[in-house]
Amino acid sequence: MRHLLVMMNDGVFSRRTGAGRANENMLQFIGSMGDHWARVTIVATKVSPDSPAWDERVWRRTEALLSKGGWDLLEIPNGYELRGRYAGIAEWSAISHAASDLASRVTPDNSRSATGLLSSDVPFLGVVCPRGVTWLHVTHTLATLQAPDDADWCRWEVEAYGTWLARNGRLAVPSNFLRTSLLASWPDLASRVSLWRYGFPISELRALPVEDKERRSVLAYGRALPRKGLHLVVAAVDMLQASGLQIRLTLIAIPEAGADDYFRQLSGVADASASTRLLTSRVEDMSALYGHDDLAAVVVPSMDEPTGLAPVETYCWGAGAVPVVVDSGGLVESVDHATGIVAKGWDAQSLAEAIRAAVELSVMDRFRMVEAGRQRFLRDYHLHRNAVQAMTACGLLGS
Repeated sequence: MRHLLVMMNDGVFSRRTGAGRANENMLQFIGSMGDHWARVTIVATKVSPDSPAWDERVWRRTEALLSKGGWDLLEIPNGYELRGRYAGIAEWSAISHAASDLASRVTPDNSRSATGLLSSDVPFLGVVCPRGVTWLHVTHTLATLQAPDDADWCRWEVEAYGTWLARNGRLAVPSNFLRTSLLASWPDLASRVSLWRYGFPISELRALPVEDKERRSVLAYGRALPRKGLHLVVAAVDMLQASGLQIRLTLIAIPEAGADDYFRQLSGVADASASTRLLTSRVEDMSALYGHDDLAAVVVPSMDEPTGLAPVETYCWGAGAVPVVVDSGGLVESVDHATGIVAKGWDAQSLAEAIRAAVELSVMDRFRMVEAGRQRFLRDYHLHRNAVQAMTACGLLGS
């Protein structure tokens, strides 16, 4: 494979989502492969510097990769992030159409057998790949999971996966839960779907040991959407405080266009809580937050998470913290009772019980759990190994 064409939404100019953080890691992996490809072209939806989604630090890292590798960057204009609302099918269709045109222009007929296309994120799901190009799309989520009542999104998926079948494309998903959900709707894709778990460079794995000290702080972060469950964490911590357990919550809530009412409600609840500190701006170094030596748990209360990146970040960056998740979706695939605490339901009481269990772990039990998480990271979330396996299986790597 001489030419690699990479299409991404989040992860080039910003990384507001788990998919964006996974995409940025994917770019770092491609950069680590040196001159394996004679040419790398990045196609990305443009995020303007005056957009709330713009992240200068992410862009600077992307610029460094472009410069070091001599990569080309082709930008697809979009304006939905400036208009204060979510992108919809019209925007996604326009992005996919523009990306399809670019793919045809940069892969002439006589070079297609030596070209690979790696696309990622919902806006590129509607891409029509030139025939003869090896094609892999990374699916991060599904309408059937996150918006089953959104008829337009569901129809968009049906049409897109129909195109994949017709063009002999391949798919990669970050969890077996997402693969099962995908094949429930499109069983004919079974032979074309491979597993590509999210991962981090092994160099980022924080060293043990776990210090013998009291841990009374909890971290939760995510997009400010009802289904992400951040309000439940605030309520759970308040319950624990009322029961006499002294505990502090750092809540990082990323405002989302179209969910202003929920964000205002969440802010009000957090302001009224004596135990909660709410952060709404970008955190420059998330790994530093995970590494606080008084952090007991990182709480992930999302009800429909296809895979969940925060537990993996906890394994990688934590200095004694353990993940606390709800028993739903792909979260229980990355966390089990050996590596973290699993709440029994999607409610504040269940989360409170799970957080209490994480806070009150003995030093030995915490050490065992953290070590089990490290072993899980090494086994399942090694960025380089997972990327090599997934890209080799579909023909994007190799001779």
